[in-house]
Amino acid sequence: MVRLKYISFLLALGLAIISFAGIISLVGCVKTETREEILPDGRKVIIDSAGNVIRSSLSTSFASLINDEIAKRLGVTPADTENKPPKEVEKLSVEFKDTLSAFSQTTISSAHKLLNRYFWPESENQRISLKQLKQDIAKLRKEWENDLIVIGEYKDVPAVEAYINDVNKAFEEVEKSSVINRKPIETAHDIFHDLESIWWTTDIPQYGVTEMEKVLAGEWLKRETD
Repeated sequence: MVRLKYISFLLALGLAIISFAGIISLVGCVKTETREEILPDGRKVIIDSAGNVIRSSLSTSFASLINDEIAKRLGVTPADTENKPPKEVEKLSVEFKDTLSAFSQTTISSAHKLLNRYFWPESENQRISLKQLKQDIAKLRKEWENDLIVIGEYKDVPAVEAYINDVNKAFEEVEKSSVINRKPIETAHDIFHDLESIWWTTDIPQYGVTEMEKVLAGEWLKRETD
């Protein structure tokens, strides 16, 4: 009888330990609750359960930032060109367009489309293998490296430096992916997706995986948390 009670006690203790471990495990899996709010200035922010602003819409789109930066450096802002001869203005305009073309989002967009096609082909004919994907992405990377000759001259701008780092990382993630390790290629997709969004809008990017987002939203986030 004593032995039976002892065995029952051990079983009950074991169940209690398992239950407690399960609770701890579940606690570890609980995600922090967040909510989106719109501030009086129209800016969207994501706030955690403690009321802290953890993400914010961007201060500007990358396209607007680059457009303004190139114009300022080349002296083709309206104020700069007001008193310049037409021929000089025309020459500067051509240089402006050539420089801006190096920053074109075409490479980013093309890489994003290829990754979408790999993960979510619209039809069986659209399906591509990982090998083909990596070959096509490698071609885009060569185009990117050519563009870097121009883009690198603007690396002193924090957003441009972040842009370069993000694109390089995305290309590297594709390169190291494999059939049995899809995580890198998923990361690459998320980076290219967010970069394409950041190019044109100030909305909060979907995945939140780029350095660019941190740079372009950084001042507002700092202001909210100070």
